[in-house]
This record gives sequence, C-alpha cells and structure tokens, in this order.
Amino acid sequence: MERMNREQFYAKLGPLSREDLQKVLWTLYWRGTAAMRERIEGETTPAGKVTVKQRTASTANPQLVHLDVQQFVELARGGSYLAGDRRVRPKERTQWRSSFKRSWPKSATCCATTTPPR
Repeated sequence: MERMNREQFYAKLGPLSREDLQKVLWTLYWRGTAAMRERIEGETTPAGKVTVKQRTASTANPQLVHLDVQQFVELARGGSYLAGDRRVRPKERTQWRSSFKRSWPKSATCCATTTPPR
C-alpha cells in the first residue's frame, strides 16, 4: 500500500464525522507504538501545559549527567564494551547503544542549559 499525499488524505477524511475521527485517532493512540502515543499526546496537549516527560528532561542534574557520560566514555575508550571486562555486565556489552541513547538526550539538555562542571 502506497502512502497518500496530503490532498488524498484530506479527501479520504472529509466525509468522516467528529466521532469517526475520534475513533480513528483513539485506535492509532491505543494500538500504536510509544513514539506514536507521545506524538499524539504532544499534538493534543495545549501549548502552555508542560508534560511529565518535558518536566523530567529539564530537571536532570548536570553533575550526575556529566559523571554518567564520563563513565560511559571511559569504558568505551578502554574497550570494555567490545573486549569485555568485569566493569561492564555481559548483557550491557551487547546493548551499549542503549546506554548511549539513554545518556545522549540528558547530556544534550544539560549542555544547552549549563556549562559542564570542571
């Protein structure tokens, strides 16, 4: 199935009532991925209201984030994720990308708001 362009999409949704549109949106929200739910929540949240995710992202402690990133870099440079040593659990060695992805947004937020500790 090919993707519709905007005009085709609007033409297809045009005959639907408000209740039908709500049902379609609810189905996407309920059965969709976490990213889809976050996107729908973001689009339906009023502009002035701050969501829980936005609050937790802005309250990251810069010193803790710096230590977390520093530890990750130290282990990565030492080859702990590739060669494996006792400082990194065996399961974490294969999931180092997850550790990086978890640290990246917090560090980017802290870098944008503060200067790194020395």
